[in-house]
Amino acid sequence: MTTCGLTYMGTPGIDEGENNGLHGVISNTPATEDYCKITWEEDIPWIEFGGMAKEGHLFGPNLTINRRVRISTNENKMMIHDVVENHGFEATPLMLLYHFNLGYPMLDETCKIYTNMTNIEVRDEGSKKGLAKAQTFEEPVVGYEEEVFFRTGEDEETEAFMAVYNETLNRTATITFNPQQLPILNEWRNPRAGDYGLGIEPGTCHVGGRIRAKQEDALMYIEAGEKKEFDLEIEFTKGCYKG
Repeated sequence: MTTCGLTYMGTPGIDEGENNGLHGVISNTPATEDYCKITWEEDIPWIEFGGMAKEGHLFGPNLTINRRVRISTNENKMMIHDVVENHGFEATPLMLLYHFNLGYPMLDETCKIYTNMTNIEVRDEGSKKGLAKAQTFEEPVVGYEEEVFFRTGEDEETEAFMAVYNETLNRTATITFNPQQLPILNEWRNPRAGDYGLGIEPGTCHVGGRIRAKQEDALMYIEAGEKKEFDLEIEFTKGCYKG
């Protein structure tokens, strides 16, 4: 997983004189206040670690992200809890993306994809060719051009998920998240030989970039002094996804 943001992510561009590179700066920002410990729930130990990273500069944003990661020692499960806080004095764009990439051997031509984020739009004309195959994957294809889908759900009150079942391994990888916190599920399909991968990317917005998000009135803001929380769970299980 790569964390993208915090004030921009997606397609690069220049917005109000600011150079927005691909997926922002927070993933390359060293963390502070980092820690690691063991916690207990009844008789089950959990591995817990976390830290804080900051995105800010003079006359610009002043945001922090505090992360707590918990890993079960009893199940193949990891839980992420983030708190983003605006320490500045004015509203700031918030573009946060959780960029999970699956690759071989978890990803192959036997994979089936399940999700309750059933509304789907394409990023561009080139992505339309992949709509019919959005619930499956294929073997590596030389020269294949990537496809990107923007998914939303029918009900923001229901926990959102995307599950990938690999028939070869008889294993399922499931990512669940809160659609009120992360309303867009970006799906990156790239069966290209040599760069084989499937991106499962819940976010506050789509990956069309900040300029496009503004044009479509889809950009989220975090007010001065405001905190926003984000929760995700990643689990690997045996067998096909059962819902």
